[in-house]
Amino acid sequence: MSDSTVSGVAGLVDQAKAGRLVLYLGAGVSRASPSNGPMGPEVANRLRHEAAGLLNCRREDLEDDTLEELASKVASLGVEALSRFRSLASTAFDFAGLEPNYGHRAIALLMREGLAKVISVNWDCAVERAGTQIGMTVAGITSVLQAQSLKSEVPLFKVHGCARAPQSLKITREEVDEPQTWAVAKVQSALTSGTIVFAGLATVGDYVSDPIQKTLEEWSGYAGALRIVAPALPPSWETVLGRRTDGSHVAASSDEFFDDLLRAIMLDCLAHVAARAHNLADLDAWATPMATGVDSLRTVLQPIPAHLILAWWRDGVVDTQAGRPFITDLAGQSALMAIALLVGIDGTVEAVGRGRRFCLRTPSQYLEIISRPGGHLTEIMPVALDRADRRWDDGAYEDARTISYVVIGAVGSFPACDAVADIAGADDVDNDIGADVRSLVRFVSAEDAVQGRLAG
Repeated sequence: MSDSTVSGVAGLVDQAKAGRLVLYLGAGVSRASPSNGPMGPEVANRLRHEAAGLLNCRREDLEDDTLEELASKVASLGVEALSRFRSLASTAFDFAGLEPNYGHRAIALLMREGLAKVISVNWDCAVERAGTQIGMTVAGITSVLQAQSLKSEVPLFKVHGCARAPQSLKITREEVDEPQTWAVAKVQSALTSGTIVFAGLATVGDYVSDPIQKTLEEWSGYAGALRIVAPALPPSWETVLGRRTDGSHVAASSDEFFDDLLRAIMLDCLAHVAARAHNLADLDAWATPMATGVDSLRTVLQPIPAHLILAWWRDGVVDTQAGRPFITDLAGQSALMAIALLVGIDGTVEAVGRGRRFCLRTPSQYLEIISRPGGHLTEIMPVALDRADRRWDDGAYEDARTISYVVIGAVGSFPACDAVADIAGADDVDNDIGADVRSLVRFVSAEDAVQGRLAG
């Protein structure tokens, strides 16, 4: 996890942590493998035959038409014809089943942590599927009514509609250039209240370019709050930005940008945890192992991909907290400080595995975090045991050393202990509760760890 290499990415971390980072996604985000999502011309080619049938003309007569032009011609036949064309367009490719790529998975991780609000012009559901893979429900929002009915879902605002709701697709030139009022409001709000990053968007619709141009004219400092991610700046963006392209263009692919953004965020969070641990050790001698442990953690995590660290650090948080900060908040950082204390006492730590198998372990234990704010410890224990069993099935654990869960936000008393090594917590708990746990599971209070109550 080396320092970010894409220029300007590190400067977005504070915006993300403050909840002021907005990602605006275009088709290029879904282009990378294994998604291999289509661009507009490819969708148009898939629909030319159907459009010719509806228009009662030869396919060759439509050879040069864009997708929006095809749709506009079909719209001239009436509402039913356009409705049929929308349905055909929604299945021209497997938009609903598109396999998430690295960018989609990174975006889902950012959304779960509450580090980015996301607007998309894409019909596909790859971000939603990436959310499902990490236990989060992402709701593709295509109307005001949907937005008002949200519960615990994390919203993804889809201004051109969603393939799962064919009639929501904005497909004619008139619809693309003049979208719903709520969509315009979302774009304008993003432009004036934070930093907005346009990724994978080669063309600029009127509803995007007009607010940018107006804001640039009214607020000379605005250029610093706008980023366009692309290997080379598309001509349409040069027209919109004029002379303000130098500070706004991020020369990278979408995957490169999101990878560097995750790295920058992880490095920032680890630095803050380290600073807190060392400040505590300077004041209280009992925290010296914590400071030693956090240094060991930073060293061992240095070569690890940032998305693996973020997933491990956050995966134990209850899904109803999706969209709310954890790793950037006091709770998540206190949990990692408690992990660091365990590492410092055990002496060494290693990071092993990839994907769902990734884990941290010391010579005596595997290290995990679980967060159920307000939950009683007796309710959390079975959840942790079940999670440990699933981690065994995933291959994260290679032997039967103890699994130590750092618990943050729990209520109820943790078992008394004389030293950290004796923190049992599960010694008197039936390890067969809803799970087939294959080693001892212990529970450690993060709050106790950072307040010195675990010192021997």
